[in-house]
Amino acid sequence: MSLLKKLLTTLTPQRKSLDWKDSAAHLMALEQFLCAKRADVGLPDYWESALNSPPKYIIEQFIKDGLLIPLSLVESIQSHFKLSEMKEQAKSLGLAVSGKKEDLAKRLANENQNEMTRFFDEYPVLICSEEAKRAVETYRKDKEKSFEKTITSIKLSLNDGNFMDAVITAREYRKNEIKIQPPNSLAIKTPQPSVKDDIQHIECIFKIRPKILKELDYDDWKPLSVVVAMGYLLGVMPTTWLPESFKGLTKFGNAVTLKMMNFHLNHLSRMKKLRSLGIKKVKIMGGCECDACKQLSGKTFLIENAPELPYEQCNHYQGCRCLIRMEKDIFS
Repeated sequence: MSLLKKLLTTLTPQRKSLDWKDSAAHLMALEQFLCAKRADVGLPDYWESALNSPPKYIIEQFIKDGLLIPLSLVESIQSHFKLSEMKEQAKSLGLAVSGKKEDLAKRLANENQNEMTRFFDEYPVLICSEEAKRAVETYRKDKEKSFEKTITSIKLSLNDGNFMDAVITAREYRKNEIKIQPPNSLAIKTPQPSVKDDIQHIECIFKIRPKILKELDYDDWKPLSVVVAMGYLLGVMPTTWLPESFKGLTKFGNAVTLKMMNFHLNHLSRMKKLRSLGIKKVKIMGGCECDACKQLSGKTFLIENAPELPYEQCNHYQGCRCLIRMEKDIFS
């Protein structure tokens, strides 16, 4: 039975309209349909935990409340299928494959109406109404304002050396974030760092000076550390957070400079882990095409003699991509 038919047969008068205007999850659900999508593509089943209801039911309610509008059959075909898929279907039915996408959609709808109707019967192609579009746009602006306010607060705290306030502000912001992701059976759950762990990590960010960035101007180090710390706390690290006064390096763009800072932090963490496991030898695996990294690749070192990564002599425009791994005779 289609969603539209279910509206007529299964929705009872007792069911109230959704209280969606103050629900971030429901506004995010509507946001998926700013461009026309089939219902199951816009709201897969894993949205249920965020919406506290099966996505099918939420979509039914959105349609009932006039927030989502089903497209016509021709519009649905045109929106859902790629041009190459439509041509393939038209060819299999002995129809002409010339013309625009709309022309093909009309031919398929006329020639194969019953099958196409059944295809879109269970999951119609939907698009936001004007009311829903306005609500989503307001939600996006409010979310952006909240993020900008958080950025400003964290940046001020980090510049003042008040790492505790920066961590707490970031945690408060991220606590209210709604993350909706497909399930991943291979994902490994790791314990969340404590406030103390976060502060120690930020302290490390402000202390490190990767050798690959040794030509960086003295006045660049603090703003660079601030942005890397913000990236750690907020999960994003755009180069636009760097001040206009940031000079950077001629051999790297600013994005690569930021990446090399994170690379070095990860390297330090990796080496600490290997030492704690009693690893004695490590091998460097080259990851870029510069001569320096090629010469380093495949070499084995006692862990205490392993070169710093990212490799100081790397001059590839994308930065060093060498990896370090434990050797087989690790306990010898």
